[in-house]
Amino acid sequence: MTAVGFTTVAGIRNIETVFFFVLSKIKNMPRSKQRKHHHEQQRSSTLDKTGKARSAVTAAIVFCCLVGLGIAFFAAGSSILWLAVGLICGGVAGYFFGKQLDRSFSKK
Repeated sequence: MTAVGFTTVAGIRNIETVFFFVLSKIKNMPRSKQRKHHHEQQRSSTLDKTGKARSAVTAAIVFCCLVGLGIAFFAAGSSILWLAVGLICGGVAGYFFGKQLDRSFSKK
């Protein structure tokens, strides 16, 4: 009976130690009301840019390709070689024209 009683007393002491340890950790836990609240980040660099500024190059390329194709058709007829040359020249000219439009509209 003494062996069982000794084990029980030692077991209670171990449980008290565990409870004390757990309660001391819970007591030191941060409380949500004391924490600073999370604020969403605002990115000003992405808010200033719009999708329209990027499409100026694409729109200029398409427009100038059609103009180059029309000029090549009226100058050389329906020759595939000259139509392709007019299309390529119009695309290159449209690329540089679109880049210039982007630069001029980005300056305020």
